[in-house]
Order: sequence, then C-alpha cells, then structure tokens
Amino acid sequence: LAKAGQYQRKLFVLDLDTYPKQTVRGKAIEVRVQPIVGDPDLYISIAEPPTEREYMWRSLQEGQDVILIHPDDPNYIFGAYFICVVCSSSRCEFELTTRMLKPITHNDDEIFIKAQKVMYLSIKSCIKGS
Repeated sequence: LAKAGQYQRKLFVLDLDTYPKQTVRGKAIEVRVQPIVGDPDLYISIAEPPTEREYMWRSLQEGQDVILIHPDDPNYIFGAYFICVVCSSSRCEFELTTRMLKPITHNDDEIFIKAQKVMYLSIKSCIKGS
C-alpha cells in the first residue's frame, strides 16, 4: 500500500531485468492503481521518469486506472519501467499493483468461422420456426 500524503506525485520502478527471463518473456505488463482516497492517475515511461506532459502510456480514468502493455507494443522492453502516480488532491491514498499476464491474442480466421457458425445456426433456427 502506497500513501502519497502531502505530495501529489509518487514514483515507482518496475525492472523486468530483476526477474528470470522465462517468467516474463512474451507476457503483458498490467499496472493498476486502486484509489482509497482521492483520484490518482497513472503515467509510465521507459527512458526516464514520466511527467504529465511526457510519457509513453497513461490512464486518466475516474477511480481505478489500469495500463496494459502488450509484448507486441513497439515500446515494450525487458528493462526498467518508470511508473508515476499523480493525484490532484492534497490527500491521496492508493494501492498500486503490477503483474505479468499471458497476452490475449485474436485469430481473425477463427473469429470469422465462429461468426459464420452463429449466423448459420440463427438462420437454421428461423427456418425451423417458420
């Protein structure tokens, strides 16, 4: 649990180099901030700590913020990610979590075949009902 008492910015570093490569290779990075008090926002970069004007990824949702960095993203690296949590209120408390996820992949051919099957079953059902 991270508490950003009187300040409005808190910097964290997620360094993938500290993990065995086989445990992180090909996985997406999920960064999530759950507000307890206030409405914190997320900013992430790889070269240097992000600001509200210079960042690679950001999430400005009201309430919980989530950033998912897919391994196919051209900015994805096996290295350090600078995560900045920013809150506009003077009192801000939040929970920050990161985890590695198996990325969701979409096979367009498979989706097309499933859609055709659903359409076929719908038409067949309509014909039987007539």
